[in-house]
This record gives sequence, C-alpha cells and structure tokens, in this order.
Amino acid sequence: MAVGMPQEAEKLEITPLIDNFFDGLLPSTGQVRRSGFLAAPGKARTSLLAEHGLSFLVRVTCAGETHTVLFDFGCSPQAALANARAMNIDLSAVEALILSHGHFDHFGDLAELAGLTPAATDRPLPLYLGREAFARRHWAGPDSSLVFMGVLEEDQVRLASLVPHEVSTPREIVPGVLASGEIPRQVAFEDGLPPGRVERDGEIVRDTFPGEISLYFRLRGKGLVVLTGCAHAGIINTVKHAIECTGEKRLYAVLGGFHLTGAPAEKIVATVRALASFEPEIIAPMHCTGFTAIRDISLALPGAFLLNSSGTTYCLS
Repeated sequence: MAVGMPQEAEKLEITPLIDNFFDGLLPSTGQVRRSGFLAAPGKARTSLLAEHGLSFLVRVTCAGETHTVLFDFGCSPQAALANARAMNIDLSAVEALILSHGHFDHFGDLAELAGLTPAATDRPLPLYLGREAFARRHWAGPDSSLVFMGVLEEDQVRLASLVPHEVSTPREIVPGVLASGEIPRQVAFEDGLPPGRVERDGEIVRDTFPGEISLYFRLRGKGLVVLTGCAHAGIINTVKHAIECTGEKRLYAVLGGFHLTGAPAEKIVATVRALASFEPEIIAPMHCTGFTAIRDISLALPGAFLLNSSGTTYCLS
C-alpha cells in the first residue's frame, strides 16, 4: 500500500553539479544535456571539476510550477559551487536543501552552496536530513584501525542560516519531491558498508545508516524516478521502498551512487541482475558505484545505461 504519494511531475531536470568523473567531449543526446568544453559556439570553457563527491540540483515541474532543491553538496568546499557558476546556474530559486547522509563527500560544500540561496538574504531555508546525520563517522581498516571520516556540526548548519528538519518517514519536501525517510532492509545480499563505523551512545559500532535519505519522483506517463546519494541501504532495497511508498510499479529511471565499489563479485552480479529485472528505461550509476559495477550495468542494460559526467543535465518529461 502506498504510504507517500508525491504530486505527479510533468517535467524533471536532474543536474549532478559534481561527480567523480568529467568528460568534456561527451555529446548531448536526446534527454541528456552535457556541459562540455564548448559552452556556446566559438566560446571555450575550462574543464568542470570532478572529485570523490556528489551534489545534485533538482528542478521539478508540477501543475505548471517549477520547484528547485539541492540534494547533497560534494566533498571539497566550493567545488560544486565552482561548477554551478561555470554553468551559469542561478541558485536563488532553491527552496530546500536535502542531505542524504552524514559523510564528508556529501556535505563538504554545504555552506558555500547555501550562501547563494535565499537563506543568505531574506529567509532561512530548511535542510532535510535523517537520523544520525550529525554523528561522528569512521572507516575500519583490515587491521581494525579507524580512520575518522569527519562530522557535520549542527552549529555549521545554523551558521549557514539553515533550519534542520529530521525526516524519518516518507515526506514530500516540495511538490513532486518525496524524501524517502528510513529505508527497510529486505534484500539479503545488500549488507550495507561493512567498514563503516559510527559513534553511538559513547561507543563506535557498525554503521547501518538508518537515516539515509533518497529522493523519489512520479513522472507523468513514464513512472518512478529514484535518485540516490550512496544507497547504503542497498539500491535494490531503495527501489523496492520507492515502489511501496508511491504505489508506482514502473521504474522509469534510477540515478546516483549505488555504493558497489570494492564489493564482492557475487554482490555486484546479484545487484545488476535485480536492477535489470525492473527494466528501467534510464540508469545512470555515479560516484561510489565503482568501475566494475558501472561496466556490468552498461553491459546488462545497454539501451538504458548513461555514463554520467559532472555538469550533465537529465531532462525527463
């Protein structure tokens, strides 16, 4: 039974402001508009930035009105912002900010991006995030050593004139944009991020990312669109949750990080097989998906696969 039904969108534009990869020579095709070296006839542009991070500008049109949100904020301060400026993107229309989870490669440019939104001028903006977004996180090495992965400080959020709102259940952030809330774990082979650790109640324990948020959209005449940050809950768990939340059984597009880099071969095989069973028309794996999984997805779904590059805009309608 559907528990969250976002308004149906007539048009959806998703722009990864920054991703791990940039290719300035990729051509624009159909619904994909590339930001390459040539911004206009006869006018050259320097390369956009790429880094181990992810940030999206999302524009959704419902009932003739367009709403704009930012989802995740890259790794390095000003990297995603530099790409937004290079693409002449006006951030003044942003109505809300959403953080998928509290890892440094997703909140690094938060303050700089927020500085060009209305939060810097006339009204504070909401920042939607999940449980434990402000927790201290670590990475466990094979020798049991811990590497500190940073922390998003609540004071940092408030100094950026943002108002945090915790999302635990599906919630429509703006018309047409459904934040997932907490995603149930249903699939046995999706075991999260084994090296991930979080500080909880004074102890460092396995990080299961209970509060990680993905975004769901219903595109008129096409079906469900799923957008992920890292999908630590598992991309198949995330798609299943999106279907259950919205009641929309057709998966039209899935984009974002699937966190399969370094995963065992059998997990990648099972994930790709399950993704193919949904028969998406568009699939754009990014960021933490990893080369092996991206290659396998491209081979399993050649008609749907799109290679992402920083600054690409997916124009869905």
